[in-house]
Amino acid sequence: MKDIELQIEANELETSMLCNGDEVPPYNAEKVEMLEEKKLKLLNSKRFHQNAANCYWYWIARHEN
Repeated sequence: MKDIELQIEANELETSMLCNGDEVPPYNAEKVEMLEEKKLKLLNSKRFHQNAANCYWYWIARHEN
């Protein structure tokens, strides 16, 4: 999970480096869009792993007795 968080952080940093303030220069628009898609995939991965961890914890807690 920590790895996903680091990837999201690096992605955000790279995106901010490509932007000029709040505006995205036209020559960086495609790269920024690609980074946004990557960020969405990483967030979905993080959500999946968090749900899996919660399910595993629930299963262990339920079958521990």
